[in-house]
Amino acid sequence: MKKALLTILPIFILASGYSLGGVELKAEQFKDGAEVVFDITIRVDQGGSIPLGGSDIPIRIDGSVLDLQNAYLDNGVPSDFDQNVDPSSYSNLSLYRNRLLVVRINENISGGGSGVLLDQSPKTIARVRVPILKSCATSTARWETKWGGIHEYTSDAWMTSIKDQVSFEMVNPELALFEDPHAPDLLNLGSDLVCANTGTTLATKDAQGFSVVWERDGVVMQNGTDTFFHVNSTGVYRVGYQNCSKIEFSDPLAIQVFQLPVSPDITEDQGTLYSSASAGNQWYFNGNVLTGSTGSSIVPSQSGTYSVEVSNQCGAAMSDDYLYMLSSLGQGVVASRVGVYPNPYFGNSNIYLDLVKESEVVVEVYDLRGIRVRELENGYKFAGPHEWRFETADLGLASGSYIIKIFADGRVFITTLIEASK
Repeated sequence: MKKALLTILPIFILASGYSLGGVELKAEQFKDGAEVVFDITIRVDQGGSIPLGGSDIPIRIDGSVLDLQNAYLDNGVPSDFDQNVDPSSYSNLSLYRNRLLVVRINENISGGGSGVLLDQSPKTIARVRVPILKSCATSTARWETKWGGIHEYTSDAWMTSIKDQVSFEMVNPELALFEDPHAPDLLNLGSDLVCANTGTTLATKDAQGFSVVWERDGVVMQNGTDTFFHVNSTGVYRVGYQNCSKIEFSDPLAIQVFQLPVSPDITEDQGTLYSSASAGNQWYFNGNVLTGSTGSSIVPSQSGTYSVEVSNQCGAAMSDDYLYMLSSLGQGVVASRVGVYPNPYFGNSNIYLDLVKESEVVVEVYDLRGIRVRELENGYKFAGPHEWRFETADLGLASGSYIIKIFADGRVFITTLIEASK
């Protein structure tokens, strides 16, 4: 960025009054990227043509908002007041580094110049660019009419002040250096059915350089430049565009996130099995669907293994197997919970049995050929939970898969305990 350096010359102190006619001096302030631009023009708005002589044209600007120390002339915009136009009478335009931004047109007296003829067509004095220091502020600019001088050449190549014939016009004297944000659109890129394991993605577009604020239930969740936001929690969402202290929000969007179902528990009470889930149940008997059994409870009609699956919009989860046995009188007798865990196993597993009532219990281990290799339990057990540890090393067995048989009150539960791959 090129800066023009000005040697301070005397500034003509003239009468502050002026008439609204004769000559129009105009400056337009506007923002261009990281700079504020002043386009300065002059013309005759009534009367005959006037030859303009040496002049100081001052504009007062807030130096805390704009960087006047690095203001410069935009040489890409041709000026009608340049040495290249009249080298014998005018110098280059310069800037005075102060709160007064001064565009100076210097007379070359030794050249006996003739001035630049003004008519009703605007002539470009200069385009001045000033870097912005505070992007969230307002740039204020006004003509400093008390100071400076505007002169007409006379026939003897001297100058006469015409300042009282000049009308001063400033376009956009107060220029906000920030753009007010607009209300953004909020889009759901995923399904209307949102599951916790996948969630959904909200998006906005056309941020146009504004800061993007994501909000859930009135609390800011994310602030930056990201136009995408991943959602995995139920709430009311908004997105806002922010610039400086002003923010505009989108319309709210309510998102309901459905949780994955959890494995239900089965309990038994007086011959009825109950699921811990109040809805979404499907009962199974010995691994097969019990058609029509979708309530939260079931009355078993035969001995065997029962289980229940709970499902919702996002998936399904299965309970542990429940061994239910009927006595000769047709009522539940033996266990509320029986099985092995983990299965498949690595190293060891646990055999569990939750007796509904006291009973004789036998727990045996068979190899895959059907030969009994160990007896873990053979005795009378009170009602309640019981557990046996299964570990091949402790039992003196070779590693591998085995068949577990649990006998209680004349009933038997059989499962295969599978060794996990190493």
